[in-house]
Amino acid sequence: MQFANLRGVALAGLMAAACALASPALALNFTFTFSNNSYGNVPGTVTGEIVGLLDNTNGQTPTQVYLDSYPAGLGFALTTPFAMLPGDVQYSDFNVSGGEVTYADLRVTTDGALLQMNDPYRYLYNYATGKTTGNDANAITFAPASVPEPASIGVLAVGLAGLAARRRRAGQASIRCATKQAAATKASLCLTNPSY
Repeated sequence: MQFANLRGVALAGLMAAACALASPALALNFTFTFSNNSYGNVPGTVTGEIVGLLDNTNGQTPTQVYLDSYPAGLGFALTTPFAMLPGDVQYSDFNVSGGEVTYADLRVTTDGALLQMNDPYRYLYNYATGKTTGNDANAITFAPASVPEPASIGVLAVGLAGLAARRRRAGQASIRCATKQAAATKASLCLTNPSY
């Protein structure tokens, strides 16, 4: 590969990586947690993840809802994480501002499970057993979930590898040039000073 092409590849890779890392993420994911109080008849905690909400946007429906854990006493035979698909959402209204969920209203029903989040009720209900884990105290925690960006990291790695190769080639070229200059200097000295 020619030096100019290598430099172009390195610069293009770094520019693409910088753009990918500088651009804001299109969607945010949030974990959620709520525990039982006197509202439900099964003690324990329900955890999951809300996927695909946009920042600074109101009235949203997530692209995916996952149940990560729930009390065994509910009697489900669901393997976790259990995906509740967008077609299972009966209604949804999420507001996100500054990277935080400021309002959540969700009802998802699938495979005999009902997940409900609306003020003040938060619960997971099993239609088959009639058992519920939830609360009526508006007690739910949303936390940002980390979203890996392997594509950006990969582009950055390609750019850095291109720069390393460019530097290595530049170093080899300067050694060849220095060797040629030294030989030329010696030849020049021999011509001007035969005793050298």
